[in-house]
Amino acid sequence: MKQATGERNVPGRCGILFASPYREASVIALARAAAARNLLTRFYTTYYTGRVATIAQRLGPRTPWRAIVDTIQRRSFPSLPASSVRSVASTSEAVHVLARKIPATRHLAPRVMHWAKRRFDERVAAQVGTCDADVAVGLLQSSLKTLHAARSAGLTAVLNFVNSHPAHHNIVLRELGALSPDHHEMIPAAAVDRAERELEAADLVLVPSRFVARQLVTRGIPESRLLVHPYGVDLDTFHPCAHPKRNAGPLHCLFVGNVSHTKGVPVLLDAVRKLPSKAVELTLVGAVPTPSLLRRLPANATWVPPQPSDQIAAMMRRADVLLVPSLDDACPLVALEGLASGLAVVVSDHCGAAELIADGIDGLCVPAGDSDTLAAAMSRLAEDRPLLARLGRAARARATELTWDRFAEAVLTRLAPAHFALASSRHRCVGCAMSSHGKGAKEDHR
Repeated sequence: MKQATGERNVPGRCGILFASPYREASVIALARAAAARNLLTRFYTTYYTGRVATIAQRLGPRTPWRAIVDTIQRRSFPSLPASSVRSVASTSEAVHVLARKIPATRHLAPRVMHWAKRRFDERVAAQVGTCDADVAVGLLQSSLKTLHAARSAGLTAVLNFVNSHPAHHNIVLRELGALSPDHHEMIPAAAVDRAERELEAADLVLVPSRFVARQLVTRGIPESRLLVHPYGVDLDTFHPCAHPKRNAGPLHCLFVGNVSHTKGVPVLLDAVRKLPSKAVELTLVGAVPTPSLLRRLPANATWVPPQPSDQIAAMMRRADVLLVPSLDDACPLVALEGLASGLAVVVSDHCGAAELIADGIDGLCVPAGDSDTLAAAMSRLAEDRPLLARLGRAARARATELTWDRFAEAVLTRLAPAHFALASSRHRCVGCAMSSHGKGAKEDHR
């Protein structure tokens, strides 16, 4: 298996092909940086609305157009050259979207999602050989055939492993979440097998945390094939409140993510119930793949449907604390967004973002699945407002080190070494998969 060392490259040029069935932040950051350096050859996605995004903006935020505008904006890539973007397998993705939206078919959405990803993979694989590229970057669960086609064409095949290993995910949900093997949050055996085959097909595997890297090493993936680098955050969209926050009243806690066992919502709600109702206010924002979790919410907890990023940023500026109690999370962007917003971020140790936080300095880290410790952390912040403020200031300072530009440069330096032969060494080396990232990083967060 050849290494992704750029042996096919010529000085100053290395064409890179990206394939992502949905708008995945790390892929967009890499493609944007590649385009800026004249390295982007092709960007494949399921359906692209860049040509109508301008019209959508003119519709404005008023209902009934808001939902349409949001959908169009999520499927547009204004930072990428339109000539490089190609839509494939649009129909299968539309079926997936409908399955999620229609109540009668929502239970089928996970199965339809995997089918749509396979269709996307097939369509991209058929076109890989027609692209003038040296590197192909595919996304987990949607690039098995693409990676094989890339290697057959002499390209370096890169797998963007954005989640935990699905076998690890299932073990954690059984042990900490007490879920049955047939629960809908468990990843199907076919998807576990597909992830294993994608790992085998890849020359290089991009992972966002050592938390995930350790999982892959235990499953036989050599460290030399892993490239570890944490994700970034948009420091302009996510920033602290311009005005001092109140020092009295309930602690305003925010959770952003799927309302699911995976994200630790049952643990979070149990922790809230253990605190005086007047001490804490909890707002949960996100999709609800497991509706039963919203039954019998505590009186001081409310749920809000998914919101666009600008609204999430505004909610963070009004909050005091961001809670990320995940049972299993590769590197949730919301944790970085909370840091950038100047919030005290409380994160579980089964989350890759815990590697970016020094406990008690720029955030708090608690054991996954432990509602008592989570409740104690929330109570501590409610009672010690100076600590809350110190953590928020330190969090923002930490976030300034976690930009998407740094992420993209680190990864592209590895993918296109000839182009970056004279690149500055001012950023931390990430060539070694198990190197540390961030101050206070621990050796083991399990």
